[in-house]
Amino acid sequence: MGDHADEAIEQGFAEMAAEGDYLGGLISEDEAYEHGIIDEHGAIMGSIAVIRKIKATKCKFCGKTELHWKSSDIGKWRLHDKNNKIHSCKQYKK
Repeated sequence: MGDHADEAIEQGFAEMAAEGDYLGGLISEDEAYEHGIIDEHGAIMGSIAVIRKIKATKCKFCGKTELHWKSSDIGKWRLHDKNNKIHSCKQYKK
């Protein structure tokens, strides 16, 4: 891809990571506002607002809530807890 396309993709990934960090409680409301994740009233904006309204994220195996999706270093999406640790449960069988 061209340089501009690569920059746009990198910016998109950074925005998705910031959204996940906000939902996971890892960044402040001020930072979330600066990234355009929430508006001046604290309401969630954009794609995460739609996703959050559709379904709360929870583990389909053990039912644990307060989880969020995050991409690993190798690009695999995994559920993480609010401390950004990968969720692992005994009920999941590979």
